[in-house]
Amino acid sequence: MQLPLFRRITEEDLNDAPKGSWKGKLLYAINLFFQQIYSGLGNNLTPEQNCISQTKTFSLAGSSVVANNTYNFVTSYVYNPSI
Repeated sequence: MQLPLFRRITEEDLNDAPKGSWKGKLLYAINLFFQQIYSGLGNNLTPEQNCISQTKTFSLAGSSVVANNTYNFVTSYVYNPSI
């Protein structure tokens, strides 16, 4: 995955927004979030490594008969944190 070159939003990007001190606070929170996401994705962090999650990849083949278009999800996930 190619990460974007722009990592931050500046107050100049919001010139058309209403005036006020809210922009600085909002941009600080958004840019902090962006920085964490960018760092994680830049270091090839996967959802499985970042979250307690179970992922499953599958493909669906559709049918003109609605009853044939079903898929059941079965979880085998057991949460065992290592401390």
